[in-house]
Amino acid sequence: MLDFLIFNIPKMDLRAPSIALGLLKATTEHDGFKSRAYDLNIDLWRMMIKDGYGHWWSYSDWTLVDQKLLNENWHILEPYVRKCLEENVVPHNPKVVGMSVFSFLQYYALEKIALLLREYLPNARFMIGGPGISIRNKPVCEEWFAKLKESNAINDWMFGESDFIMSDYLAGKERPGINNWEKDPRTTVMRLVKPDYSDMDFSKYPKKHLRFDIDGPGPNKWAYITGSRGCVRKCTFCDVQSFWPAFKTKSGKFIAEEMIDANRNYGIKKFKFTDSLLNGNLGILKEKCETLKEHGYLKSNDERELEWHGQWICRNRKQISPEFHDLLADAGLGMVGIGIESGSEKVRYHMKKKFDNESLYYTLEQFERTNVLVVALMMIGYPTETEEDFQETLLLLERLAKMKNVCDVNVNNPTRILPGSPLGDDPDHFGIQYTQLIEDKDFTASWWYGDNDYATRIERFYRFHHKMIEVGLKKSYADDSQDKYMKEYIEIKNDPAMVKIMKEVHEYGKEKIINIDNDIRDKKAEQSREVLGLGH
Repeated sequence: MLDFLIFNIPKMDLRAPSIALGLLKATTEHDGFKSRAYDLNIDLWRMMIKDGYGHWWSYSDWTLVDQKLLNENWHILEPYVRKCLEENVVPHNPKVVGMSVFSFLQYYALEKIALLLREYLPNARFMIGGPGISIRNKPVCEEWFAKLKESNAINDWMFGESDFIMSDYLAGKERPGINNWEKDPRTTVMRLVKPDYSDMDFSKYPKKHLRFDIDGPGPNKWAYITGSRGCVRKCTFCDVQSFWPAFKTKSGKFIAEEMIDANRNYGIKKFKFTDSLLNGNLGILKEKCETLKEHGYLKSNDERELEWHGQWICRNRKQISPEFHDLLADAGLGMVGIGIESGSEKVRYHMKKKFDNESLYYTLEQFERTNVLVVALMMIGYPTETEEDFQETLLLLERLAKMKNVCDVNVNNPTRILPGSPLGDDPDHFGIQYTQLIEDKDFTASWWYGDNDYATRIERFYRFHHKMIEVGLKKSYADDSQDKYMKEYIEIKNDPAMVKIMKEVHEYGKEKIINIDNDIRDKKAEQSREVLGLGH
């Protein structure tokens, strides 16, 4: 009998297995339990795409996440789910079944899959965990968990970093985070208590991070990988420090060897790092690149070339020389997401980003020179942002538009203030005023700073996207699901000229969605042919 079997709930990204699966397999095995990790999401897709249902995983298809659509199509889905479970879960007769829930959108599929599996494993303990079980969704979660327990779909739920408490759960130990929300000991706020990982040794979770119990990692041969936890920066808007207060990292040699092991055992050539920053520790980054080169993993070696992506912070020429940038590209760095946030140095310094424009432009120029793709992560309406600051951001867009390697400019919403971030935990300290402070989620619409109110932030959000279209940065957009901002703006202010701009952005967004869906459909059809060996 297996002690523990963990699988994920569809639908999820198909590029790679969820890193949570391999991580929980590794940590529980290290603590003496017999464990197995199974990617139901990818396996189910592999099975269903043969019969023409692969589009259910596409960008705009809601079949697997909408309750009505899921109910209407369950008679199609159920036989495939049964086959996956009968072949990959039931024969192992696990004492504990873990179901990883990435989003609250998976709750409907979770219930159906759990009840179906219960038919086969009536005596097993079923538990759920993952990002979908969040303090930000506390009221929804509690109502849903009560319903799931009443129907015997689950026994328990887990809140927080599961790799710290899963072994305790398997051993039958009671502790905070299992069937309850943890309370911050400093306040009465229900929030994830910071785990004590001061003595955490990454090496005790050897390369099993990336070991799974099915053939191949995913249709694109991608794998997620973790080199560090926490962040060397303490940005005012970020909540990472609320659950990873200190920066903890593996050695560069260990990270490189983990990548090499995954390549040799599974043929994985592409890695997406989950780290807050790839270049948080430059010594470790350099050691990783040099180790990859020593083992022949070079960009010039097509047979052994690896590609890796991750988050990046701008640094100046003294910190990362042009030669260092050459080493990065040669060792496989292919894409970086840079938290630029604003074109204004003043705003970035208040955020504690603390890099100047000279460092920004140097970083962008080096990545353009070495053909590393850049995703520019932007923030519109930060509390201290003035109209003058915003104009500097619009000017930055003009510069980004001239760079051939800028593959995306990403901003999804006006600035949110998150619980667990310095701004969210102590808005009064930062001079933020508000009509309502909601402790378990952001309070986007109810705060202001000087003349930076909600209506102003919505205006700048759309002006930003309109400028992107104007300068030819057609990579990101305000899609139609965000028309709530326009509707809320009309209720608050309803300036006709501004509403006209908003409608133009939405019209562009609708066209963009259609094009993206077509591209995804074409790519997935091609991937399916490759996976199934059908050719073109």
